[in-house]
Amino acid sequence: MTPAPGRPRPTRLQRVLMVLLTPLLIFNLFGIARAVWESRPVQTWRAQETGLPVYLRGGGLYEGLDHAAQSPDGRWVAIGGTREDGESFTARVALWEAATMERRWTTDLPTEDFRSVNALVWSPDSRTVWIHDTEGRVTALDAAGGQVQGEWRSFEYQPCVFAALPQGLLLTDAAGPGRDLPVRLTLRRWSDGAVVWRVPFECWWEAGGSVDAAGRTLAYSPRRGEVALYDLRTRQPRPERFRFGGEEGPYSLGLTPDGTRLAAGWREGTLTVWDVATGRQVWRTRPHRGLVRALAWNPAGTALASAAFHGCGGWRSECVVVTRAAPDGPQSRVVWWQRYDVPDTVQWLGPDRLLLGQEEGSRVVAVPGK
Repeated sequence: MTPAPGRPRPTRLQRVLMVLLTPLLIFNLFGIARAVWESRPVQTWRAQETGLPVYLRGGGLYEGLDHAAQSPDGRWVAIGGTREDGESFTARVALWEAATMERRWTTDLPTEDFRSVNALVWSPDSRTVWIHDTEGRVTALDAAGGQVQGEWRSFEYQPCVFAALPQGLLLTDAAGPGRDLPVRLTLRRWSDGAVVWRVPFECWWEAGGSVDAAGRTLAYSPRRGEVALYDLRTRQPRPERFRFGGEEGPYSLGLTPDGTRLAAGWREGTLTVWDVATGRQVWRTRPHRGLVRALAWNPAGTALASAAFHGCGGWRSECVVVTRAAPDGPQSRVVWWQRYDVPDTVQWLGPDRLLLGQEEGSRVVAVPGK
């Protein structure tokens, strides 16, 4: 074939590059097609980037607030994360009024290097916000003005358990700084942070932990690939063990408020739910294609919200999915998605709203009915 007049013939180098790059282009197109195909089961195409942001950045200052929780009385939303302060990163906690989403106070916890919030919970009376940070400290903040009420040493990095019980703050800590010391399960009193009891404990910190509303049962992971229950009244592990072979994890756990069902999220995007009394697997589904970072049951224990990486409509998008049991199997629906920013925390605000704690904009999103 004779080249068109005036058009230069491709050089030998250009022809070689075309031959080398063509397989790469085909491979990328195949990857995109596969991602779209795998996202079909969760009704991807009806999902929208929606939600009401509950904070804004200002003045060019980085403020990554990604751990969010509403107070038990429903009046306040506390969010914790990191604020860039010159050459260091400072742990920051801020409080918003839930009705108006107006910021009421902001508290920074100083550091010489890096300090960020790992976990955040409220006391049952909505008077204090308790946080765990990357320097291994537990701090109680007065909800009225954000003043520090107390501070205690915990893990150097992230605790296996950090949960609010009616009787106190339940958390894991170590005998000193570092990650290799023996782990202890500790209950601290809400009023002054004093230790109520402390027992030896074995856990895998990646999974986190979950407790029922009455504070009777703790779900945790003693080691990779295994989920267990702990009786908080007797302070003894229960004999039940829940496993799901073939996938690394769990990376998130969730007990229903009444403690009858237990959910686990795994590395490959699978959700498993067991009946706590019998140990029987109730259902299993894979609405995600990546690590499930956070789980939360609605107040009735009938819908499970999950936040995870990858595979929810769009190239490498992250999403939040709500899954409900149905006669023909669990049904999942995407309620929010955004590329490259998965929420760290998910909390139900009643039966039809979710509070998502994510670095690029914590927000409230609506949950459609069945």
